[in-house]
Amino acid sequence: LVIKACALALVKYPAYNASFQGDHLRVATHVDIGIAIAMPEGLAVPAVLECERKSLSEIAQDARSLASRVREGTLKQREYTGTFTISNLGMFDVDTFTAIIVSPQVGVLALGSMQATPVVHRGDVVARQVMSATLSTDHRAAGGAEAAQFAGEIKRLLEEPTQLA
Repeated sequence: LVIKACALALVKYPAYNASFQGDHLRVATHVDIGIAIAMPEGLAVPAVLECERKSLSEIAQDARSLASRVREGTLKQREYTGTFTISNLGMFDVDTFTAIIVSPQVGVLALGSMQATPVVHRGDVVARQVMSATLSTDHRAAGGAEAAQFAGEIKRLLEEPTQLA
């Protein structure tokens, strides 16, 4: 769900679907989202390619395949060229963190663990599962206001999962 939400938001905010080539910004044609995977020898960031064209089930299948193949060492070079990265430490019970941008990309989304949190819903305080997300941005590509809009779009899409179909 997060990969698809990011893909749709990246289409809407193309400054984040970009990389620095020397001193200029190159906006990518397709949305290739890197998934940070911890390996014994260090971090690997293989990418689900052309996410903007794929269904949720295709993205899930590709992500599982990438995780297996990165551990086997059988990825193709093209699969290491994401345009944006998602890093998730929630499975290690990390609430929130700030991820470092994978150069030459201009952004990374850091996901923390889901936690039952009191929220106000229709005037009542209820427990809801809440996940923290932190966006790191290279400000040469986009300023704080655009970063807030981009992050808000991801949040909106995750809160309305029917929009991800």
